[in-house]
Amino acid sequence: MKWIYFKAGWCGPCRMQAPTMKKLAEKVEVETVDVDGAEAGGLLQKYDVRAVPTSILVGEEGETLERLTGANPLDLYLELWNKHSV
Repeated sequence: MKWIYFKAGWCGPCRMQAPTMKKLAEKVEVETVDVDGAEAGGLLQKYDVRAVPTSILVGEEGETLERLTGANPLDLYLELWNKHSV
């Protein structure tokens, strides 16, 4: 299980969310994807990402467990992680 965090350098809310995602990555696995990067295309389509920032909690098989958009508090990410860890 991991969070996939979709962001962009030009995105104000993404810049606001960056410290939270850094703290989250110290506790659980977080994969950061820059939507302007070459590797982003397939993941954007696979997870139907239409806005940034978007964070998707994916399971072991790559299935979407949770989806958050916008800037959110660290506690929410950890709460959702723990909900699916049992």
